[in-house]
Amino acid sequence: MTGEGFAAPVVATYGGTDPAAPLVVLLHGRGSNEQDILGLAAHLPVGPAYAAVRAPIA
Repeated sequence: MTGEGFAAPVVATYGGTDPAAPLVVLLHGRGSNEQDILGLAAHLPVGPAYAAVRAPIA
């Protein structure tokens, strides 16, 4: 959902594209971004798809 005054959501993904695979959503803290936290996905189990969403959202 994009409304007036809001930037388009930014999502970074890693892993497979199988719609039946589990999805793990990675949340970053302040001072970081979706690319930083997604760097951890290479060290996590193979199989799930990983996604990170930009925050904070006003």
